[in-house]
Amino acid sequence: MAFIRDLNHLLVVILDSFKQIGRGRAWLALFVYASIASVVLLAHYQHLWPIFYGPVKTITSLINSNLSDRFYHYPSHFLFLPWFFGWAKLVMGILLEGIFFGTAALVFWQAITRSESEGNNFRQALSLWPQLVLVSILLNGLITAASFFLPQILHESLAGSPRRQLALELAVLPGIYVFLLGLFYVAIPAVAIYRESFFEAVGRSLKLFVKRPFSMLTLGFFVMVFPVIISAMANHPDVIIDKFRPELVFWLLLAGIGVEMVANFFWMYSAARILADEER
Repeated sequence: MAFIRDLNHLLVVILDSFKQIGRGRAWLALFVYASIASVVLLAHYQHLWPIFYGPVKTITSLINSNLSDRFYHYPSHFLFLPWFFGWAKLVMGILLEGIFFGTAALVFWQAITRSESEGNNFRQALSLWPQLVLVSILLNGLITAASFFLPQILHESLAGSPRRQLALELAVLPGIYVFLLGLFYVAIPAVAIYRESFFEAVGRSLKLFVKRPFSMLTLGFFVMVFPVIISAMANHPDVIIDKFRPELVFWLLLAGIGVEMVANFFWMYSAARILADEER
């Protein structure tokens, strides 16, 4: 009976998320974050523009000076575009995503609980920036570590087996991402809504995962599924360059930013809704 009750609640949360499409202030926060990511992508795409050349050259040289030289030649530029942009996006996410995601979570929380806003939501999230950064470091750090170390650990078994490599990329790693997101699904909203510390928010999220593992994993799957598909496509720029136009790599990465904005909208609403329902 408990499982059926949790499943019904999960379906209600998912269906209600579609009713939030008109929640403009939440969209605004996520759109600003997506716009910043788009500018970072544009800087890597149009790296020869005077406004972008200096910063991009410095950043790419710090990341990998050898690849940085090849990054400035066509079409190899597009071969390394997803890799360099991925590192820049990771740093940007750690520093900024908590503020904008937290702002969206506060908007949803006020709508769900019908409570009055205690001042500017963005300022409230900004005041909690250190705690939000710690949560982002934890989640992004674990996901990045899994994507970096697991292929190295399994290198011998993956070598010469395209099927195993595909299984790792499309099943094993995404499964780990979903599990990690499920563990810390409500951590960012908890910091923003309850003004909790990093440890309090992470503890709350882990307790909720133990209580509702199926719900947290299912929600994590819905948040991850489409961004992972776009990312998997963008992670093969050699195929795109060989069979299509090299510029398609840029447009695919840009589409990924848009898909992630929608996924984050669903993430923040569902997390805020679950936190609210836990209090009832």
